[in-house]
Amino acid sequence: MVNLSEYKHSTWAILDTKAFWWFGEREVVLMRRLRFFRNVIAEEDGQEIVEFALIVTLLIVLLMVPVDVFRYANTRMILNDAATDAVSSVDYGSIEDNTYESKIRKSVNDSYGSRLDNVQIVSFDVQNESKEDYTYQVFNSDKQKDPQYSKQFDGRDSNYHYRNVSLTLSCTEKAITPFGNMFFGSMSWTIKSDPKTCSVYTKGYVQGH
Repeated sequence: MVNLSEYKHSTWAILDTKAFWWFGEREVVLMRRLRFFRNVIAEEDGQEIVEFALIVTLLIVLLMVPVDVFRYANTRMILNDAATDAVSSVDYGSIEDNTYESKIRKSVNDSYGSRLDNVQIVSFDVQNESKEDYTYQVFNSDKQKDPQYSKQFDGRDSNYHYRNVSLTLSCTEKAITPFGNMFFGSMSWTIKSDPKTCSVYTKGYVQGH
């Protein structure tokens, strides 16, 4: 804003006096109003610059917050896929001779080694053996003349044995923004997969008596 006490002795006051004699009172008033609005606009421009800087800062903050959240969620999704594939690679022979860990690590390294860091086996649980009964169909040549095709087969009872195994993996990931530390409590995270389960065949397919 213009200080009136300073204005009386300013260059603008002298110019206003001369302009009064050259242009008249109406024109001088118009010039004063134009200068007033110019000063107001200059002040508003300064405020707009400050507001713009604040808005840009806020937008940067809002854009940085989801970065590490997305990286955490994406890494966990990849780790779940790795655990699913790894537990499926285990067979009963590797459980019996205690080499399942090497199978798990090979599966992870071959398919996910470039996307996951420091993968560890958190847990590997093997449940008790279970038995599954089923019936399969065998073609009977003595019934091949039967007009109903489904009746040309005989049912045979059989079964197989299996064990359910469950695998949980973990890996490490680092935050790339300060907000990762704010939301997850550390710049370095340990991410765990969900437990992934599959059935491992042990023996069976024996014809029932």
